[in-house]
Amino acid sequence: MTALARLAEALGIGRDYHDAFGRHREVPPETLRAACATLGFPARDEAAAERALAELHLAQWSELVPPVITARGDVPIEVPLNALHPRDDAVLAWELRGDDGEVRAGEARWGGLSFVGSAEVGGAPAERRRLRLADRLAPGYYQVDLGFAGAPRVGSLVIAAPARAYEPPALARGGRAWALATQLYSLRANGGWGIGDFAALGELLGHAGECGAGAVGINPLHALFADEPERASPYSPASRQFLSPLYLAITRMEDFASCEAARERVLALRGRIEALDRAALVDYAGVTAVKYEILRLVYDHFRSRHLAKDDVRARAFRAFQAEGGEMLRRFATFEALRAKLGAADPAQRYWRHWPEDYRRPDGPAVAAFAREHLVEVEYHEYLQWQADRQLAGAAARGAGLPVGLYCDLAVGIDSGGADAWANQDVVAIGFSVGAPPDPWAHAGQNWGFPPPNPRALRQSRYAMFTEMLRANMRHAGALRIDHVLGLKRLFWIPEGRPTQEGTYVAYPFEEMLAAVILESHRNRCLVIGEDLGTLPPGLREELVAANIYSYRLLIFEREGERFRRPEEYPEAALAAVSTHDLPTLAGFWAATDIRLRERFGSIPSPEERDRAHAERAGDRAALNRALAGEALGGEDAGEGPPRLALHRFLARSRARLAVVQLDDAIEEADQINLPGTDREHPNWRRRYVMTIAEMLADPRAQALFAVMRQERPAPA
Repeated sequence: MTALARLAEALGIGRDYHDAFGRHREVPPETLRAACATLGFPARDEAAAERALAELHLAQWSELVPPVITARGDVPIEVPLNALHPRDDAVLAWELRGDDGEVRAGEARWGGLSFVGSAEVGGAPAERRRLRLADRLAPGYYQVDLGFAGAPRVGSLVIAAPARAYEPPALARGGRAWALATQLYSLRANGGWGIGDFAALGELLGHAGECGAGAVGINPLHALFADEPERASPYSPASRQFLSPLYLAITRMEDFASCEAARERVLALRGRIEALDRAALVDYAGVTAVKYEILRLVYDHFRSRHLAKDDVRARAFRAFQAEGGEMLRRFATFEALRAKLGAADPAQRYWRHWPEDYRRPDGPAVAAFAREHLVEVEYHEYLQWQADRQLAGAAARGAGLPVGLYCDLAVGIDSGGADAWANQDVVAIGFSVGAPPDPWAHAGQNWGFPPPNPRALRQSRYAMFTEMLRANMRHAGALRIDHVLGLKRLFWIPEGRPTQEGTYVAYPFEEMLAAVILESHRNRCLVIGEDLGTLPPGLREELVAANIYSYRLLIFEREGERFRRPEEYPEAALAAVSTHDLPTLAGFWAATDIRLRERFGSIPSPEERDRAHAERAGDRAALNRALAGEALGGEDAGEGPPRLALHRFLARSRARLAVVQLDDAIEEADQINLPGTDREHPNWRRRYVMTIAEMLADPRAQALFAVMRQERPAPA
């Protein structure tokens, strides 16, 4: 094995992989070198790779304590320790501090610690031993500081997590529930502004229980790009930690009600607002222009009426700023910087093109900018405050449901956004995340966002990761983690190279999983892991053991020619017919997606087209056989899909949570997103023709809700 191959293996970089078709693919050496360099170990040739291996070996044995230690469940807390030139009589002092302020301390002789192993490092002897800190710790984050007498102390984060993630009581007792799922921007409500908003979300949550649903699922609500509003994908956000102000229901804002200038301007814009709301597709540019014009007036009013007087509302805003801390200030500063620099030169919307002094969030020029443009910076903090308040209010409408608000967490961030700028030391710029070839994307997929650097992420003690989890669980009863295998590995694609030249890079799974579990309990949030696609061996079993719900789609749940029976679904799972990247049930049955893919050139030949249609005909026949096997059928009229029977089939599954897409409730045929397209298809823009009230009262929806209530009555 070459030195480069050994270095890649030691760093968790795959030298080969198998795609979804079972084809073995060797990773090009250029990809391995680029990945090694990104992880901090350049290896331009074999000699450099040998030196990098020696450096890595030294780092692994000279580090007194790793940056993060985890323990799950009722197990002892043990710290792995390393020492060069170890002396048995050397005394190690330690102090453990919990996030509740409790402190424990102690000392131990090196020779009295449990021996793990030894090595020779650069000609020097090294040992690895284990220190038991406690037989058990209450769940939480702890700081442990250790050091030998006369030497500086070294700190490490201890994550003490329960063995299993949180589960709502109704489901933990064996109950089964179902959820309504939709894309928030698609919703229509009376008095809308051309896009679904937090008021519409509250309305849907408020009526979900009447339909029999126990949850309402929505798309990611992450912040996007206000100055590039047509970049509408919620799965390629500027920030996963902060919210999109486009979802603000402006007329529900307290400051709008008392702002005469804003109210008058809305009256003047009434015709434009009504035209936006009549549109069949979300006009992101139009909605952004109108909303941000009014939001600015409302903010100026808040500053003069409240901040200037330091009244109760001003103090509430200051408390939100304090809670948001450095990351909120960085986000708001980024937004203000991008707005100022990008207005003068569109190329400077991307922070890597900014003047050098502004490219680092911790630089003096950035701090000076934030001071000099405080009004602008606080404008963006104000928008986040208002978005957080409205989301909290919407979520409260579902507080009596078994699960409530079910949110979605995108797998990554855009390289030009606030999160990448604020956390650039832990982002692997120069690579994109994607997926190897599979039946739905024969050339593979490049999702266009940079992966986190696993070594840097660990050195940072997962600060970005845990803060992002908290932000997304804050108001959620359940959170779906998109592409959950990212906790264990991600497929890295070098910038400018074909997808097939990518490779898998490993992540510290146990540590990241412990953080997910701990945050799920702290926020009382069920976790659902989207585990579709090519998975590493054993991942599903590990997630089941951690009580992370699996994500099962009926159209994928098959063995050969047959679809799995309801009793073959796992209990700790969410089951749905389809999802946002796949056709709706009506579209699937009519093969609308195949015709679209042919029109846009992703089906290369008539033979491929005919094969796709033949496979779909086989799918329909197999689904009908599955229904017949359960004595289901006959309740659906017409030539369309057996919609009620398929949902009854799904509802009878063992999965504790089943999903009804609003699209399927009203027999919508158009797909919300067609992967592999951009402007060719109106991705992330389709709106419902009916209002929320009209949809929920529609006889087609009522019939489907009745099926779900019969099969899944509300759990006690």
